[in-house]
Amino acid sequence: MSPWGLAVFEAVVMTLLFWTLFSSDKPWRHVQDYDFRDSLLDIVLLSYLRCLAVLLAYLLGAGTRMMRPYWYTAVAFAAASVPFLIAKSIFIFPTENLWPPTVLLVASLLFTLAHLGTARNIVRWARRRAQMGLLGFGYPWEEGEEAWMLMRQKAPQHDPERQQLLEPVDEEPSGATPRSCADEDSCFIRIGPIMLHYKIAHPQEQERYPGACIVLIHPFAGGVFSWRNIMQPLADQCHCPVVAFDRPGFGLTSRPPVIEGRNVYTAHYAAGTAVQLCSALGFPKVILVGHADAAVVALVAAAELIPHGPPKPKVQAIGMAFVSPTSMDEGEVGSPFSRLLSNSRLGRRMLVRMMRTEVGEVSNRGAWADPSLATPEIMELYKSPLRMQGWDNAMMAVTTAPKIGRVKMRDYLKMVERLPILIATGAQDRISTPHAAAKLSDALPLSRCAVLEAVGHLSHEEKPHTLLGGLAPFCLEALEASFQEGTVGV
Repeated sequence: MSPWGLAVFEAVVMTLLFWTLFSSDKPWRHVQDYDFRDSLLDIVLLSYLRCLAVLLAYLLGAGTRMMRPYWYTAVAFAAASVPFLIAKSIFIFPTENLWPPTVLLVASLLFTLAHLGTARNIVRWARRRAQMGLLGFGYPWEEGEEAWMLMRQKAPQHDPERQQLLEPVDEEPSGATPRSCADEDSCFIRIGPIMLHYKIAHPQEQERYPGACIVLIHPFAGGVFSWRNIMQPLADQCHCPVVAFDRPGFGLTSRPPVIEGRNVYTAHYAAGTAVQLCSALGFPKVILVGHADAAVVALVAAAELIPHGPPKPKVQAIGMAFVSPTSMDEGEVGSPFSRLLSNSRLGRRMLVRMMRTEVGEVSNRGAWADPSLATPEIMELYKSPLRMQGWDNAMMAVTTAPKIGRVKMRDYLKMVERLPILIATGAQDRISTPHAAAKLSDALPLSRCAVLEAVGHLSHEEKPHTLLGGLAPFCLEALEASFQEGTVGV
């Protein structure tokens, strides 16, 4: 229930109870002959005062306050109401007729607890919405019963409806083909059942580290285009090739259907794709760079490339960089909000429309420290993959892919703890905060944490030169260490 709805409901219920329970006892007597030890009017007045206070606090708590004033008010009234009701019961209960005061006292206590629970949920929802950048998406009661059910309902692990999530819902079944939207420097290579789209930037000067490359892995709803501002500068500064590819389900990479025993839209498959691409291109040493949830993909790939004995893998990781990493606890791909919506057919339809229209754009803009830098041209880049054939079904396959799990993620982090790792995030990143980055860095002995000033979640878009200032020196150091030792650096 909404805060204002609960407040109105409390005021009405307490008024009706007061006038109903004392209809034969002249209720106005409690006004004329008020006595704390005898009158129950103050309990009703306390409810009125609480309703007014929480409504004002709710109105004042919007925006960056994250509804904290509402929570503080609910807690303050609870702290004052409970002792008051206890004291009241001590004086009232010696009376002969216990039924009316008992009902009012219990009702007041229940409403006190209801306000606490509602305030707690409101603060949690406000924080989640701010972290996701969903500035244009209201609370459940503002979106109707359907959104309420989506926020509250969690799909069971073996829901039969999940098998139907990949049925087409797109009203525009026709769409562009990858070849028709490819750039002049676009490349395609077949890896298993998918036709992978990638780009490669070579240094303008002579390469210093033969056989090494830097692999850039884009986040959910991104693509090769996400790295356009740093690919060539990074290649030039590090004197080695830089490769970026479209993960299965995004960009211009093909989108084969999910069949039993093969799901190309999982984090594990994306990690394997990155490894196979490097092997096919002839790069035995790689530095993996993942942004947001792609940090999970980079982690899985690096962990599986760690040599555990002869023979050594054909491709070996010599370093890794997490840029604004997310989902590092359970290893899920995609935002929590998109995964929540994808758990039902109704939510899936909502998500598809949100991605097409302004809500998706607002969500992207909310990831910027300075939203004015998100020009229409940049936003168009993020919308262009939505014109591909089967984009909606592939996106649902990504968001419904199983999580890796906390235990397995801890194992992966343990496996890469001897790799040099950079963890970079924006000082104004609300999705992957500097505190979260520092906490992750503490779990990795050889890692370093870099906080990029005046940058939000999309550092490679907002201030690519700032990201390069931290990423390029790290990559150079990892390359030098690997080639000086002639080993993998683990």
